[in-house]
Amino acid sequence: MSTGSIRIGLAVLIVAAIGGIASLVKALRDRSDLRLKVEYDETGLGSELQVILVNYGKRAVQVDKVLLYFKSGKELPYSQLSRRNANLPPKLPVTLEESDPCNFRFPLYDIRQLGCDPLEFKRAEVFDTLRNKYSFPTLTIKSRIKFLMLKQQTAKGWSPQSNAPQQNDG
Repeated sequence: MSTGSIRIGLAVLIVAAIGGIASLVKALRDRSDLRLKVEYDETGLGSELQVILVNYGKRAVQVDKVLLYFKSGKELPYSQLSRRNANLPPKLPVTLEESDPCNFRFPLYDIRQLGCDPLEFKRAEVFDTLRNKYSFPTLTIKSRIKFLMLKQQTAKGWSPQSNAPQQNDG
């Protein structure tokens, strides 16, 4: 075997490997990639936890369930809150196209009224119609740090007495 044929063989092997990697990256990008985070927000009528979803993938994803879990073992589905409060958008199921964000608002006063303690928030889970589960916090250090910061913000900014919904006397 000559040196020239070995070089040609190596060149073909390298080109094939690069082509395989490029195909794999394209195939992985051509899927839904739903990411979620939970934030504490005080800008609305009262304090709330917001579950924020963004689809970073190319394909649309349809979300049909959003849940909050608490240390007491209770779970609070978003559908229960949206039935209770007709002004609470969006309604499930929700379809997210590429780069579409969607916020699910869980008012802390309503969470408390439904028998859950907002200060005992443990995790959020989202399910799509294909039964894929997305969670916050994840096992990464960055996610755990964000979770601890969320817990601190919630404890600092909310108390059951100071967060009752505003009443219009008019």
